[in-house]
Amino acid sequence: PAEAAKIANDNGVTVHVVGVGDPTTSGEEALDEAALEAVARTSGGRYFHASDRDELQSIYGEIDQLDTREVESVSYRPRKDLFHWPLAAMLLMSVAGQAIHLSQKEADHD
Repeated sequence: PAEAAKIANDNGVTVHVVGVGDPTTSGEEALDEAALEAVARTSGGRYFHASDRDELQSIYGEIDQLDTREVESVSYRPRKDLFHWPLAAMLLMSVAGQAIHLSQKEADHD
């Protein structure tokens, strides 16, 4: 995490870290707040701790206020609908399957 925070900082990425849970827990489930704070500090971000869902929602709102920016996005939307091609193919396969089924039934009756 420390190296990732340095790389983020070098690339102008701010990392805000949210620790969720009980910081007094021990063992594998322990929340290493010192490491989380170091990541936030290294990348120029902030560390937040949430102990319940309401605090987490409040933190998300605060983060939204901290780093708002305009982002330009580019999307591609085809100008022609193409759904009819696979639909037509499935219809033809269905008709062909029924024709084969009927021809086999007639051959069995002869």
